[in-house]
Amino acid sequence: MSTYDKLMKRADGLARGGRAEEAISAYEEAIGEAPDRVSAYYHLALLYHRQGEPDEAIAHFEKAADLDPGGASIFNNLGVLYYSKGMWEQAEARFKKALELQPDYAEARDGLETVYQKQGKTGEVKKLNQYKKKRPSSGATCLPPSTCESVYRSFLFSDEKDALPPMIHFLCEEQWDAASAQLQKEHPHDRIGSLLNGLESVKKEPSTEKVLKLGIAFNLCDFYREAFLVFCKASMNSKDSKIIENFKDAVGGEYQEDSVRCDLCGTENEIFQVSALFQRYTGGLINPVRIWRKCGKCGMAYVSPRPSKESLRSYYAKLVEGIKWIEQEVNRSNFLVSMAKERLQVIEGLEPAGKHFLDIGAGIGLFGATARDMGFDPTVLDFNEDVCRFAEERFGLPVIRSDFMDAGLEKYEPDMVTGWEFLEHVLSPLQTMKKVASILTSGGIWAFATPVSTSTLGRMQERRSFWWNEPGHLYYFSDHSLRQMLHKTGFEVVKVRPSSEGSGRMEYYARKV
Repeated sequence: MSTYDKLMKRADGLARGGRAEEAISAYEEAIGEAPDRVSAYYHLALLYHRQGEPDEAIAHFEKAADLDPGGASIFNNLGVLYYSKGMWEQAEARFKKALELQPDYAEARDGLETVYQKQGKTGEVKKLNQYKKKRPSSGATCLPPSTCESVYRSFLFSDEKDALPPMIHFLCEEQWDAASAQLQKEHPHDRIGSLLNGLESVKKEPSTEKVLKLGIAFNLCDFYREAFLVFCKASMNSKDSKIIENFKDAVGGEYQEDSVRCDLCGTENEIFQVSALFQRYTGGLINPVRIWRKCGKCGMAYVSPRPSKESLRSYYAKLVEGIKWIEQEVNRSNFLVSMAKERLQVIEGLEPAGKHFLDIGAGIGLFGATARDMGFDPTVLDFNEDVCRFAEERFGLPVIRSDFMDAGLEKYEPDMVTGWEFLEHVLSPLQTMKKVASILTSGGIWAFATPVSTSTLGRMQERRSFWWNEPGHLYYFSDHSLRQMLHKTGFEVVKVRPSSEGSGRMEYYARKV
């Protein structure tokens, strides 16, 4: 491995661990080692964006564009960033360039349409819509190779100049015989019969159903990147809900699931996205075929059919076995405590009536412990016995062992309720907010963070976001849906800001009216 590759590997690891300043230094060191390589500029730009520094992100994406003028995703990302700053002309130029390089780039086309709308260019919007209507359909079930490659690179944050692994290349190009040969070459002693059969079946009949079965075969054999790619190929062009919904029998197990409507609007909605959950993380407890629907009224995406309450409880019980590393891993704990202080300072600035608050989905209690250090009077709530015991014994926090909706809190009147990275996991966000409102004192503060599809990063990644693949996530909110839900449950939004946790998470601070 070259010095540059070692530096990039180290920088990526630091970025994933939340050690942003060290990651930035490592990326800059990589740039110094090989100033003509694109990937360091690209990854550094993404990191600056996650840190809420759009000017630095733009500067590094522009440098990446100079080095790789054929990189469509670079120009699309620039379009998104310029759009976030209200620089319509610059955003328009970058989206157009991305489409010039890759005419089937759906995200760039949607971005350009939005920019045209902002500038009042109704004629240009009509031209784009006419293009969408006139675009010929080949009847194929799979995505074009260029789009597949883009999806794969976005999933891995891979540089466009880097060579694709042979197996991924063959799958992108739908070279099924070559993929079979490569599979046998790379894994001569593994049990890959189901994969070889799946590839042979797709070669004979490349239907949506066949490709989905191939994705499941990859998933069950722990070929997670290949499974992700194949699911994208099959699902993003498929509108056949019957094929997808009846497909669960091929997963190899029975799953407890419930069909639901939009939690906010009560409407039934068509399939918007089908994603593959990684078997490594579901533990066989949750269906790895995840069906997302998007409400046409409020823009909120939700899972239906979704895992039952019992299935989710079993999943979280298994997941939490490895959660104590957060407190033990010093650097990650430092980051979480620092983020907690930031959030608590925002709450202090809103001048709550008192210091008593309830933290829902508290995990091991780091937020509650930090709040106590800052003079607050916290109580933490979580349904998992292991993390409750940890919060109680390690930090001495008062703990409520219960699911929030099942907890008897009628006489509990906190001045604040917090729920960080919590709302996307609940069965009913609307009922959860109603209960929060019922226990808060008059004028009390409700603060939470959640991934938001209409955040800058959410718009940038759209269907490629890894949030579609999180087993415990049942909702992916738009800003509009959250504001509607808050208004409907008796809250006034007083502050919204990007979360330091990044990845398109936003923090909402609302007051009970």
